[in-house]
Amino acid sequence: MRLTCFLLAVAPLVLAAPPEIQQRIEALHSPYAAVRATAARRLGELGDASAGPLLVEMLSDADPVVRREASRALGRLHYRGASRALVERLRDTDVNVRFQAAWALGELDVEEAVPALVEALGDADWNVRNQAAWA
Repeated sequence: MRLTCFLLAVAPLVLAAPPEIQQRIEALHSPYAAVRATAARRLGELGDASAGPLLVEMLSDADPVVRREASRALGRLHYRGASRALVERLRDTDVNVRFQAAWALGELDVEEAVPALVEALGDADWNVRNQAAWA
């Protein structure tokens, strides 16, 4: 049911998008994590901010590689609508997701993320702390 509602909501985006973006949006629903991750990365590279809401959904994916690539793509797109979801990813169990979320928040440059980034300065991983300081 949830997937059906999601597909109905994004159908106008898919139908209006150029062919490559259409293909990547459809690939976000693949049963294979590697395909979903590659699609998320490519959507960020293509620079079409209309993919932002779909990429925010991917931040909740079960696979950490998908969450990492979605975080990076949202930062590349400068999609400010992702700031709250990215703040949540600063507490992800996967260190690479936390790192990319901090990077993306730095790219978004949103003031509401500052308290969470300050908290991330205490992360167990040095790379996450460094990225939070940069952001």
